[in-house]
Amino acid sequence: MRAEQVNCRLVIWGEPAGEDLLRGELIAEVSGRLPVLTASCQASVTQAELPTRQRVA
Repeated sequence: MRAEQVNCRLVIWGEPAGEDLLRGELIAEVSGRLPVLTASCQASVTQAELPTRQRVA
């Protein structure tokens, strides 16, 4: 039995709260084939505007 490829990405955007318009972004990604998966996380701060919200199933 062959394991299927896993590709999953979750992005969480924060809302600006102060006069500096800084907001946080958190990105978590998981990819690979069972039983070997790779996971990565990235946290950042930006002044860029929030992207258009989309949901991909």
